[in-house]
Amino acid sequence: MTRLLELEYRPYFGHLHLGGTSMFIPYGTDAPIYYWPFATGAMMLINIVVLMLQLANPEAQAQYMLVHGGGLHPVQWLTSMFMHDGIGHLLGNLIFLWAFGIVVEGKIGPIIFSWLYVGIGVFQSMVEQIMLLPFGDFSGASLGASSAISGLMMIALVWAPQDNLKVIFNPYLFYLFFIEVPIAFFGLVYFLMDFTFAYFSGFSMGTPLLHLMGAVCGLVVGVTFIYVSWVDGEERDLPSMFLELAGRKAIKKKPTRSEQRAIQEHKEMLRTQRQQKIVLYRKSLAAHLAAGNPVAAVATFRQIQRMNKKATWEEADLLKVISAFQSANQWDQTIEHSQIYLDSYQKRKVAVAINLAKIQLLQKGSPRRALKVIAQLNPAETVSSKQQNLIQQIKAKANQMIAAGSIELD
Repeated sequence: MTRLLELEYRPYFGHLHLGGTSMFIPYGTDAPIYYWPFATGAMMLINIVVLMLQLANPEAQAQYMLVHGGGLHPVQWLTSMFMHDGIGHLLGNLIFLWAFGIVVEGKIGPIIFSWLYVGIGVFQSMVEQIMLLPFGDFSGASLGASSAISGLMMIALVWAPQDNLKVIFNPYLFYLFFIEVPIAFFGLVYFLMDFTFAYFSGFSMGTPLLHLMGAVCGLVVGVTFIYVSWVDGEERDLPSMFLELAGRKAIKKKPTRSEQRAIQEHKEMLRTQRQQKIVLYRKSLAAHLAAGNPVAAVATFRQIQRMNKKATWEEADLLKVISAFQSANQWDQTIEHSQIYLDSYQKRKVAVAINLAKIQLLQKGSPRRALKVIAQLNPAETVSSKQQNLIQQIKAKANQMIAAGSIELD
């Protein structure tokens, strides 16, 4: 919480810290957390240690607070955000730092979180000191972490609006209720409170305005991280919610280079495993054909097709399957695989077509289908005289059956 005060410690003006007067005290969340909150704990510890140093040497702390109207002091941009004016001020901020720190750090990890948290605090302090440069006679100063925490609150609102904060609700003294409140609702309420206070004060420099400055930083950072895929909102983030309401697709996180490399390596591994399995299935298929078991051979080939949709029968294996089914008088299977051969290969096309036409004519009683099979042969096909005689016989027999009123059920 950023506290405005005068360097001589005269009374405060315009002060409310994040947790001090709240009826809502957040202490946990059901948002998905993928990293232990080491950095959040470290930031809390730093704040505690700094307050102990302040209490041990109160005269020296004035040079590390954020001085207003006395020039630019970059060191103060950092130090002031870890300083507090007493234990109550510190506790209020630590509660909120924990509640929103675990949400944000839980998505991006301790290193990025640390840079983000410190970066928001330093940037807000820099802007604040620059804004007050013209007021050289202004003896005020500020200290506290709540501008950075307000930034974390807005980031959590952007990244996990539909998840809940676990909150202690304290409407009256000694009456406590443990409830869950959506992060979007909680963050919006605090943002509107600060905006209202700032508005009625004419947006003069004060705690509400400093909170708003931190919140705006957090809002920009949160939305940016989603759009450039530096964080995975899991399609439940605030921008995705608005896109879905507009009938558009939610934002999906683009994989990083390392993730893309890992995905590619995984695909290569799966491809290699698949190829190895296909080789084994091919060997199994050959063994089934050698044993005269075309049913098992076909089942094995279908396993190969499940792994590789573009897989095709090898010509020699397909001819063996046709022969085996025909030897077993399994005519439907013989017809099916004979047609596959005609659609795929040329070498034995004439012989297979004549054999298929004979099966359609003599075994299935389908003269029209027999003629259709013969019609698949290109006039340019090399046909021996014996094959030509067989073709003529098939045509004659088929026409004879048709003339006799042969009926085919399609």
